[in-house]
Parts: sequence; structure tokens; C-alpha cells
Amino acid sequence: MLRSFVGLLGLLLTCPTLTQSQVLQGQLPEVTSNDIGYKTVAAALAGLKAKSGVLITIEHGWTIVTEIEQKTLWSFAPPTHPAYPSVVQRRVEQVGENVVMHMAVTCEASKTACDGLVREFSALNEAVMPTTQPRRD
Repeated sequence: MLRSFVGLLGLLLTCPTLTQSQVLQGQLPEVTSNDIGYKTVAAALAGLKAKSGVLITIEHGWTIVTEIEQKTLWSFAPPTHPAYPSVVQRRVEQVGENVVMHMAVTCEASKTACDGLVREFSALNEAVMPTTQPRRD
């Protein structure tokens, strides 16, 4: 499972970021709960930097924090991104025969920019882990 997760992380890191023109238009429903475990984007980055066993890299300006043991990938938007400051947390979990990706977003930018960010990452997630029926051998 760990090897599969590391491979999945590699795919997540190498998928190109979609442009705003490639994402759907319209507003997403507002979500007020914060599922990432930190009150702010800055607190999340500081908390993760203080943890042992995390890998921190910069990919195309994004700060990527990988928690291999927790099967979690954190993507912090660079200052040049419209949704800055924001963080996307993606966690992979085995559920029966399926591998499921959970995504939580904390975005402190405008509603429009945050909606775009959610759409970008939803499209990336779908490209890496399309919704399919479990394979039966």
C-alpha cells in the first residue's frame, strides 16, 4: 500500500495545473467548517513544518508537504495564485477494494478564486483517480 501511495503522490505532483479557462464557471456552495485541523493557512504551514517525518518541496511555486505515514498531501498556493493564501489537503484511504481520495480546502481569498481552486483540484483528482467500479478478477 505504501508503494502505491508514493506512486499516487508522484502522479499528483506531476499533473499540470489547469488554467482558469479550463475550469467550470459558477459558484460552489459555501462550506464553513474547517476539516484540515488548523484554523488558518499560515497555522497549517507552520504546524506541518514543525512536525517530524514530513517531506517539504516546492513544485511550480507551490509548497508541497507530504505526510507519507498519514497518506496525506498538502498543497499550499504560491503568492502568485489567485486563491492565495490557501491550502488543499488530500488524503488517500483504502476502503474495501477501492482507493478513495478525501479533499479538504482552506482558502482565505475571494469566493470566486476559492471556487476556481476547488475546481482545479477536483479536476486533478479525477484525472489521477477516476471514479470507476472496483475490478473483479
